[in-house]
Amino acid sequence: SDDDGKKGGASLFDKLANTLGGSGEGQGDAKAAESAKEEGAEAAGLSPAPSEAEVVARFGTDGGELFAKCVVRQVPLGPRKLRKFCDMVRGMSVEESLLQCRMTIKKAGRIVEKAVLSARANAVHNHGMDATRLYVDQIFATK
Repeated sequence: SDDDGKKGGASLFDKLANTLGGSGEGQGDAKAAESAKEEGAEAAGLSPAPSEAEVVARFGTDGGELFAKCVVRQVPLGPRKLRKFCDMVRGMSVEESLLQCRMTIKKAGRIVEKAVLSARANAVHNHGMDATRLYVDQIFATK
């Protein structure tokens, strides 16, 4: 009845205005309002909440039992994608792993780089380890 000559029905703005204005015409408007909210979220570029993963990097030295670790929580990337990159970096020296992280175009590279840098800083500052002799002993991503 409020078509005003429109053949495609009400626009997104009209649907939102009807839901906010409280026209109260019944159940049909509730479904239209819900679809309008979904269309509005897609138009705004909103996405669902990211999955959470945890990256743990553990460094060791060549001959000692000393180790330093870093835990990165609430990573906005899936653990399966992170795990692929962690498998590639595991066993490398710190400098080599940082080079791999910086040369990749993957988002996991930036996240693993932060973990490696933080674990290296922990090893040098807290445990007095030599930064040139460190290697990535353990690195993994969990949900």
